[in-house]
Amino acid sequence: MTQPATSRRPRAERGDYRANHIRLIDAAFAVFDETDIEAPLSAVAQRAGVGEATLYRHFAGKDELVLEMYAIAMTRVEQRVLAALAAPGQDAAARLDAFFDAMVGALARHRSYPQLAVRGARIRPGRSGDPRVREALRALVADGKAAGLLEEDVLAADLVTLALTSGTLAADATPATEFGWKRHLALGRRGLAPADAVDRDRALAAVAVPAWLFEEPDGPDEPAPE
Repeated sequence: MTQPATSRRPRAERGDYRANHIRLIDAAFAVFDETDIEAPLSAVAQRAGVGEATLYRHFAGKDELVLEMYAIAMTRVEQRVLAALAAPGQDAAARLDAFFDAMVGALARHRSYPQLAVRGARIRPGRSGDPRVREALRALVADGKAAGLLEEDVLAADLVTLALTSGTLAADATPATEFGWKRHLALGRRGLAPADAVDRDRALAAVAVPAWLFEEPDGPDEPAPE
């Protein structure tokens, strides 16, 4: 027997609500990646193909939208990090490489991710994150120290901070400035390593720096000989 339209409407409305919510989140990531998180909510609604009134039925304001996007973005980053560190057959050096490749790479793909991390942490400080990531990073630091790759005073937070700053630079890099984030990451990794660590400069040596950076700036014109 066919149900009357009035009994079917709530289910349809719930489906529309979920679809619009996903559409708004996807649109917000696209807009914020193209510009930055200061983009107006009207631009998000337009990209999603809905009215601003619909957007405000889902999010009371920018902060509420940012917090949900922050949770989504950081969960995606954490999942990439966990997958990278769980790969079998890796020694401590390979796992350190895998961690930085995964986290910096995830941040670099979305210009909005580092901005969401900063803004989200400011709105709601103390986000605990996935406990599996904290445990994996503690193990990574312990293994790195045991292998002589990390100084004894290095913390898991130091690895995360270096990856976050490098990812922020990478997200805004152009082909001409890509060496910048790679050099920043390499210098940071050298700073985390003991002074007598084997291959301490390996990551830095792999960064190709444009030759013009080593050129001396032009000085004042020399007086013409008489």
